[in-house]
Amino acid sequence: MNKQSDLTDPQNSVVHYLKSNPGVEDALFKHLNTAVVRKLAAKSLGSSELNLLSIKSKAATQVILSAIHELAILEGLSEKESSERVVETFYQLESLWNQAIFQSGVQQILEPKGN
Repeated sequence: MNKQSDLTDPQNSVVHYLKSNPGVEDALFKHLNTAVVRKLAAKSLGSSELNLLSIKSKAATQVILSAIHELAILEGLSEKESSERVVETFYQLESLWNQAIFQSGVQQILEPKGN
């Protein structure tokens, strides 16, 4: 049986699997948060408080957890390794966009329009 086709069947979808197995969802969410905290270890979280329970219930978080689970299945990774790869990908995207935005600002300073 092809793993990819199993994941497209609504009865075998990762979201359905997570909803049917709350313990797995909790474990995936723990892995995701552990990966995020490791990446933030060098940064100060300041005085803001995170409401993890409200974040956990959001549809976007469910999709991220599904992606973590699916990546683990498709690449033969542990869910912890998969969580770390997903978080690392988010940080790489953030870094690339920060660099692009910074460079855009530098270009505007170096080449002001209308002068």
